[in-house]
Formats: sequence, structure tokens, C-alpha cells
Amino acid sequence: MTLAPTPPHPFGVTLGFFRHLIDLCGGRTKLQGRTTAQVCFDYIVPLTASTQLSLVDHIAADPATTHFVQPANWYISHAWSYLFLETVDSLEVFFAQQQLSDEAVVWFCVFNNNQHRAATYPFEYWSSTFKSQLSAIGNVVMVMHPWNDPVVLRRSWCVFEVYVAVTTGARFEMAMAPDQLELLLNDMKKTNVFNAILSTIKSEQSSTTVPSDRDGIFALIEAETSFTAVDRLVFSTISDWMKRALTTHAVSLASPEEQEPAWRSLHDLYGATDKWVDAERCAEQVVACCESIHGVGNATTLFANTLVLTSRAKANQPLEVWEQPFETLIEQLESVLGRAHPDVIEARVRFASELVSRGLKNERAIELLFVNSECLGSMQPDDHATLRTALPLGQAHCNLNHFDDAEHWFGIALASARRVHPPEHPFIVSAEAGLGDLYHLVGRLDEALAIFEIHAELHLRRYGIDDYKTVAAFGVMGTTLHRMGKLVRARSHFTDLLNALAKRPPRQVVNTIISQEGLALVHWALDDKAAAVALLLQCIKQFLAHDRLFRALRSTERLYRLLIEASVDGADDAWVPVHDHFVAPVTPPESWTSEYCAGCHQDIVGTLTCCNMCPRGTYFYCRLCSTLGRILCAHDTSAFLAFKPPHRHLLEEKLASFNGPLDAFDEALAHYTSYCRDHSVPEDEQMPRVVFGYEVDSRPWHPML
Repeated sequence: MTLAPTPPHPFGVTLGFFRHLIDLCGGRTKLQGRTTAQVCFDYIVPLTASTQLSLVDHIAADPATTHFVQPANWYISHAWSYLFLETVDSLEVFFAQQQLSDEAVVWFCVFNNNQHRAATYPFEYWSSTFKSQLSAIGNVVMVMHPWNDPVVLRRSWCVFEVYVAVTTGARFEMAMAPDQLELLLNDMKKTNVFNAILSTIKSEQSSTTVPSDRDGIFALIEAETSFTAVDRLVFSTISDWMKRALTTHAVSLASPEEQEPAWRSLHDLYGATDKWVDAERCAEQVVACCESIHGVGNATTLFANTLVLTSRAKANQPLEVWEQPFETLIEQLESVLGRAHPDVIEARVRFASELVSRGLKNERAIELLFVNSECLGSMQPDDHATLRTALPLGQAHCNLNHFDDAEHWFGIALASARRVHPPEHPFIVSAEAGLGDLYHLVGRLDEALAIFEIHAELHLRRYGIDDYKTVAAFGVMGTTLHRMGKLVRARSHFTDLLNALAKRPPRQVVNTIISQEGLALVHWALDDKAAAVALLLQCIKQFLAHDRLFRALRSTERLYRLLIEASVDGADDAWVPVHDHFVAPVTPPESWTSEYCAGCHQDIVGTLTCCNMCPRGTYFYCRLCSTLGRILCAHDTSAFLAFKPPHRHLLEEKLASFNGPLDAFDEALAHYTSYCRDHSVPEDEQMPRVVFGYEVDSRPWHPML
């Protein structure tokens, strides 16, 4: 068998050749303001006219210039509309930062392709050439100008090169000219600039000069990978470059006055990419600078401390680390600046948002945010503070099952965001997500799913599968499919998600555990109760390990309802966490952990009911609503399942299996009776003594009678 010959390694030119070419063309002044396309047609084509070769082949044939040609180790992706000198400067800066100036040999399409024959080549030639050369070289640097809206990403051939980098696993970097750092520093002074940039990058909207080339490129991308993967690589590369550039800039500055805005920008960037430990470190630098400039008690310094506390909260540090310090800080800011100052309003938003995101102290969050509402007066619809206040107000009301109020505030937030921000801006996405959660809770499932499907793909494209926002979006999408009765699709959805996360574990695992719980409920709905029990036991253990007690309690309640409903192998062991959590009464007694009635939208206290015909684990009702028929489905409520709160059930089980002296039984029964009386358990739900089967001595008191 004869093996096909290995194709030769691509050649390129050293960085020194760029300087040689500039001199050959008459120097930098001569090329000032000229695009790469103009340099190609005005200089390179005439220069190679005698040989009709590519520039690389042309100079390789000349003994005076052959030393510039060597095996290429970097592939350059760029736009022909860029200024040629700006591209050269970007490459020189990049390779100097990488300490590769002497080793870099670049494959540059203007130099490597034969420009005399370029117009005659079909799409297949260009696609195979670019792919084979890039694959063989293995390193790509993309020249991106301007940094906040790169032209290169609007060109499909450049998107094609990113696609090749994705499918071949090539190293992918980006290069920018020195003036782009100054532009970055100026832009980072604006609010949410990084997130705004994310909303402008979408490789699927790129174009080509020849329309059929775009069709061919898109077909290749869709066959082997996805635009999501392409955009994800671009996003991560831009993010990494920004962090490197800002860090280098910050540590190079001498005075705290110069350092403070640099560290603040770096904090904002780490926050935008959910690296909150790093964000906290940068926030502490901001505070140190402010203390040096203004003093400890100055309003600017006090407000800077909100960055530190917010970072700690978002890094999932315990409540006691940041709650009371935040309360104290807001009091200090109010005393210095007054309750209506913009910094005080923003401090309340930051604190309230962290409480709300954990489902904690929603009433306190609403109290803080209503102070903002009063300070803002009529709440101007396009004011940034209006948006920042309305969004957590909607979330807090949603947490409390005040769904009409939640929809009102989410509507204000979304309308405000859409007036001042482009589509897919994070503020718009957050407001839409709030409405999606609301629709999901009240049974408007088609509307909820439409939002979640878009958001899941959006977060995947921006942040990757291992980001907590992506996991949350895919998780709630699976839960919505479950509630819609699309059980097979929901099972596949959760399984695919968890398999992907197993290969690339996320930094924050709580949403992964929530998705495991979602899969458990789908297994229950599909009558695979053993699988459901096994997963719920895992979830309880993992929630406890990550200090998520209320989620562990909720999972244990779900396990309890499953065990009550069905006989499962190994059920004795499965009852252990139920006994551990509920042998003592929860607070408040007879309550359920974060379960609300889909009929009256109140927290369920006492007996919880659910439809026996709908998928398990979807909507629940209080006893009154199921009795009155205030339900979301059309099924007969007489067939509804009813579950007593776990603690009451365990009290009754203890009495039913009692095997001790009569006076001890009477004491236990008295405790049960007292519990039912104290917590208003309906009489028809209280178990009479005779039901427990314990022998009762009915004789009169005299032993001889």
C-alpha cells in the first residue's frame, strides 16, 4: 500500500519582511492611510508582475530576500479594509508581548496567495487553502479593529478562519494596535461596556463580497460545528485580551489617582465574566486607592466598598460576611450624601439584588427598593436607576408569589431597557428572563419556553456551557418542557446538559445540582421512581455540601412525596434524610419549602395537593384551591393526590408503629393532638386514636369489675 505524500508545511515571512516591504514601498509616510487592499493592488501586484507569483514565492526565488521566507508558525486573520500600517503595528505589538518577535513567521494571505490568479479561483480552492494552511500551522492571531466592534468579525472569510480554529483545536489569539488600549480605557469608563460589546458580536450576521462564498462558508460551519462555538471562541479571546491589557496597565501606574479607574474597570470586567473572586481582589484595590486619595470616611470611599461587598455576595460567601456590613454601609452613605443621592440609590440596588437572587429577605429588599422608587419620584422610564430598581423589584415579588406585581415591575424594566439598549443587551435579557420565570410559574408555558430557548443559546454563545447563567437557562428550559408534558424531550435535554457539564464542570455547581434535581423529577413523571430516588439523594447530599440548606430541604420534601406515593427498592435508606430533616418541626410548622399554590399564589401551609394525571412535580395546590377547582389543568380534582407536611406524617408514623408502655403512647398522642391544635390542622385531617391500632384498656377503674 502506498501512502499519500505528506503535504509540505506552509511557508511564511518573518516580521522583518514587513519592515523591508514598507521601505521598498517608500516608507511609512508613503503608506499612511492606505488599506491592506490598496497596498496589495498598488504595490504587491506590480512588485510580483515579472514572475506572476505570490509574494512569498517571488522573494523566495531571489537570493537577496530568500532569508525572509521560513516555515510559518502563525496564521494571520485580518480584514483587507484595515489600514495596512495599523495591521503591521498590531502584529508587532502582539508578538513583542508574547516575546516571539524573533521567532514569529507569519502566513499572510496577501503575501502567500497568488494575487495575479486570485480572481480565477473558485470557493472550493479558497476554503481548502485557508483550512489546510491554518490547520498545518496551528496558531492563529486575528487582528481586531476597533476593539469594541471588530470589522474582521463582519467578514465571513474571517469567521471561516475562526471556525477552522475551533474544529482543529488551533491556538487562537487576537492582536490590536497600541491606540486600541487607549480606546479600551476610555470605553471601560462607561457602564456595562463589555456586555454591550457582546450584544454586537454575532458571526452568523457576517457577509462576503461574493454572496455564494457566504453560503458555502455557512454550510461548512453548520456541518462541523456551530456559530455558537465560533462566537464563544471570539468572546473568550476578547475577554482574555481585555483582562491582560487592563492588568498590565493598572500595575504600571504610579499614583492612586491613576490606578483607581484602572482597577475599577478591571473589577467591572471580571464581574461581567462572573469571576467574582478576582473581582473582589480588584475592588479591594479600588477601596485602597480611594482611602489614599479621599480618606476612610469619605463618600467616594464608602461607595467603593459596595463593590467589595457585592463581589463577596456574588462569590457565594456566607450571608453574615456581607449582609450586616451592607446595611451599615447604606446607613453611612445616607448620613453623608442623603437618601436620594444616586450613589445611595445604587447601593440599595446592589444590596437588594443580592438578597433577592438568593430568595432571602425579599420583604427587606422590597423595602429598600421602594425607598429608591420614592426618591426617583415618577421614575423616569429611560433613567438607568429606574431599570436598576425595577428589575430586582420584579424578582422580589416573584419570589413572594406576588405575580401581578412582579409582571408590573418586569414590564417597566423591560420597556426601559429596550428604549436605551440594543437587542440582546444583558439588561434586556435579565428582564426577559424574569418574565420567563414568571410565565413558567403561572402556567404560561409556551411564552416561557420561547424566552428560555433563545436565552439558553445566547448564554451558550457568550459564556460557554460551564457558566452558571448558561446552566440556569438550560435548566429552566428543561423544567418548562417537564411542565408541558414533553417528558422524553425533557429527559434528553437534562441528560445532554449534565453530560456536557461532566466534561466541563462549571465554576459554580449549584445550578448543576438543580438540573440534576430537574432530571429526577422527569424520571418520577416517567415512572422511573428508582432513578428519581437515587438522583434526589445525590442532590440532597450535594446541596448540603455547598451550604444550600433550603434547597436541600426542598429536595428532601420532594423525596418524601415520592416515597409516600410509591414503593421503591431500598426505600428504608431513602427515608433517612427525611427523618433527619423533619423529625423536628420546620419553621414555620406545617409549611413547605418554597412551594406555592398555583391557584391562589400563596405559600402552601398544611396539606399539599397535586393532579394525579399531570406530570409529577409540576404544579401544586393548597387544599382549599383543589377543593374549589382553582387549578391550571382540566382534570377531576377528586383524583388529586394529597400530602401531609413531613413532620406531621412522621408524628403519625411514630404513633402507628408505637411499641412502648401505654403512658408513653398517651404522652406521644397528647403531643400530636397539641401539635394539630396549635397549628390549626383541620379536624378531618387529624388521625383519631383508634386508627393507630394501639391496644386501649376500656375497663372501668376497679380491677374486680
